[in-house]
Amino acid sequence: MKFESYIDYNAEISGAYEILLPEAENRKRSKISVKKVGRKIKFTISAEDLTAFRASFGNVLKTITILEKTDELIKNDRGKNKSIADV
Repeated sequence: MKFESYIDYNAEISGAYEILLPEAENRKRSKISVKKVGRKIKFTISAEDLTAFRASFGNVLKTITILEKTDELIKNDRGKNKSIADV
């Protein structure tokens, strides 16, 4: 059985695509593709089995969470006009 899912991330952080692009990878049992469409970043996650799917899905979510939290910390620390792309 093949598992597949899509994540549309509304990127409000400039440079988010470049930061998230390394998540695109082909592994033995799973594949993650990343595509930029306007301000959205679209992830396609597919895997041959549930364990590989869960791991790949978790990696994408973890990276997005880290990006969002880091941007929030920078905004709080340096003023509202700064973002992760300005560092």
